[in-house]
Amino acid sequence: PDIKKLQSYLQSCDQESLARNLKKGSVTFDLGDRKEDFTEDEFLIESVSKEGTSGVEGDGMLVALDTNPGPELIREGWIRDLVRNVQELRKQSQLELTDRISLHLDSQDSDLIRAIQEHSDYIQSEALATIVDSLNGTNSLELDLDGHAIKVTLEKV
Repeated sequence: PDIKKLQSYLQSCDQESLARNLKKGSVTFDLGDRKEDFTEDEFLIESVSKEGTSGVEGDGMLVALDTNPGPELIREGWIRDLVRNVQELRKQSQLELTDRISLHLDSQDSDLIRAIQEHSDYIQSEALATIVDSLNGTNSLELDLDGHAIKVTLEKV
């Protein structure tokens, strides 16, 4: 008969505080005409992450991660995708993984150019490449990296 009173209380109370207190033991609710003790076993307690985060709770600890990548992480993702495609182009060009190459990256996209500049050492190291300003190689590939166009040309050194 007191379920409506209990529902009303649960909707209006500090739910985080209630969950912490239930984990410590029991909680007493004043239902007007009487008081009732409840334990954690009588509730379904779920942690819900805020939008843009992911979290896990256990042993009195909560770990939350921001799942919205920042601009630096997004640019790094483009570069990893670029390197993967360069490696695929090497394979299609029948080059050995150990062959050194010259690599020309042509894009009009300022964000992608910035990413290439920021990660040029990584690109050159991973692809065994030297990035050059121009190249007349026949091994080329047009890419779309998450909406950012680039033409990749390579040749064996």
